[in-house]
Amino acid sequence: MTVIIFIANIVLTLILLCFNAKKFSSLMYLGLFFVLMNMYSFGQYLIFTPREPHFGKLVALNVFITACMAGPVLYFYVRTILTDSSKMSINDIWHLLPVLCIIISATLYGFIPETAFFFIVPTLMMAYTILSSIKIFNFKKHDKEKLAFSSQSSIIPWISILLGLTTVAALSMFFWGVQILFFKYPDLIPAHKFLQNLLIFALTGAVVATFVFPCILYGMPQLPHGNSYCAKSMFLPQERPVIASVTSKDYLLHIQQKTDALMVNERPWLQSQCNLSNFAKIANLPAHHLACYFRYIKKQSFIDYRNGWRIEQVKKLLSQSNAMELSLQEIGFLSGFSTRLQFFRAFKKAEGFSIHKFLSQNFK
Repeated sequence: MTVIIFIANIVLTLILLCFNAKKFSSLMYLGLFFVLMNMYSFGQYLIFTPREPHFGKLVALNVFITACMAGPVLYFYVRTILTDSSKMSINDIWHLLPVLCIIISATLYGFIPETAFFFIVPTLMMAYTILSSIKIFNFKKHDKEKLAFSSQSSIIPWISILLGLTTVAALSMFFWGVQILFFKYPDLIPAHKFLQNLLIFALTGAVVATFVFPCILYGMPQLPHGNSYCAKSMFLPQERPVIASVTSKDYLLHIQQKTDALMVNERPWLQSQCNLSNFAKIANLPAHHLACYFRYIKKQSFIDYRNGWRIEQVKKLLSQSNAMELSLQEIGFLSGFSTRLQFFRAFKKAEGFSIHKFLSQNFK
């Protein structure tokens, strides 16, 4: 049963990475963290029930060396969520130093003494857990927890739960080292078995939670430096307390102004491949922030927003004197629609009646 859970966790993590890695940059770190934790837990399982002691020791060596990266990866995930940036700097190389030292030791001496692994990994895990907790504390201290979107209210609690899970994992590793080093028989300390089982089910729940609550993969909105907006936002509903803070209004107003300005000046809606992903690249905004903006603030999808601009272009072309020289299909193409059917459906959805009824009412 334990092996099945380990395999299921890794498979779910790989599915999560395949379908969401491009959309959420922080997922690369979170997925790697889940894989490393499952590998370490599986390594413990092999040591507890080894059929070939030498093979088990060899597997444990490689698994534990890799597991040393779980701490840094956790820190990178927390940092990415809070800054909404997955970029790494040259200083991040220092986080690889502990793993490098262990690999060198393993190369020189064949096998690292077991006692070293019993306490190195949990020490690193706790150190990075504390470091990540400090970042969250500083984030909240500066009132940056005032979120722009209601769905982001679960991010800070989620990170706190994840850090709690990491603490349980470090304690499990520590107890394992104590019982092996001092008692020689793992069964003598029931506390370790309890923590180990708790860790297995907690990892499973954490992986499943990313499917049920995808908003935990969002990054925190960051206002551009040097920008201040004094204009009153007319699109912020007053009854939504979650966006009542100045920071949230500024960020949402920034998205509105940038989105509308691009639609007017760049006119990306004329391109048939204009979708949310491509528009996010043009606007230099996170795609998930734009998705939340249209869902919670504009109360419409990006597709409907884009088609609204196209419909206005259609009306403009129809009103021109030479419009009658163009067919409806040609007007649709000139307005950004790919097919005649797409044009007719979008027009009816936006206006509430067909294009033919519009023509009969306005161009008799």
